[in-house]
Amino acid sequence: MFKTLQDRLVKVTLKDISSIEEANLYLVEYVKKHNDKFAVGALDAEDASIPSLRKFI
Repeated sequence: MFKTLQDRLVKVTLKDISSIEEANLYLVEYVKKHNDKFAVGALDAEDASIPSLRKFI
């Protein structure tokens, strides 16, 4: 998360956001932009999950 969120969330104060409601609206916009920039697709689209062993313990 270093260099991805820490310096960018300062923009909340730069946008004159002063209430929780305004911050929540901004975060919807911010998360979309953040994900568009940093998301990485899987190399293989096949489901690689395995059953949990917890039920056997």
